[in-house]
Amino acid sequence: MKNAMFYAKQVIKYCHENNHKITNLQLQKILYFLQAQNIKFHNEPLFEDDFEAFQYGAIIYEVYNNYSRYAAHAIADDITDRLELSYKQKSLIENCMNLNPFKLVDINTQVGGAWYKTFNNGVGIGEIIPKKHILLEVKELINE
Repeated sequence: MKNAMFYAKQVIKYCHENNHKITNLQLQKILYFLQAQNIKFHNEPLFEDDFEAFQYGAIIYEVYNNYSRYAAHAIADDITDRLELSYKQKSLIENCMNLNPFKLVDINTQVGGAWYKTFNNGVGIGEIIPKKHILLEVKELINE
């Protein structure tokens, strides 16, 4: 199983190849949605790294820290890795890139969702979001 940093680089490379500017905020939300997508279609996580609850939603701290030097600006890293994303993953990235970054935050921080339960009005800031909560959130979304 590949880690979240691998998928972060894949997302950045895909965005650069398709002339999308991507910020760390957008990257974090896309990683979360890729994780949820994999749970939905394969009933298992895409990567084992844990998301943590922060003010603007779920983050993978290692990835966040690695790209935080860009602040709110587009990530400029030149990724040379070979692109290994599936059609469904690319489609999800495209859908996310067509949304305002704060719409992605709104989706990620919805009331009753995994982030919401963990963040708990700021009491749980920095706490790990249990994968079982992400699984439940995905199942609830599927049943709507």
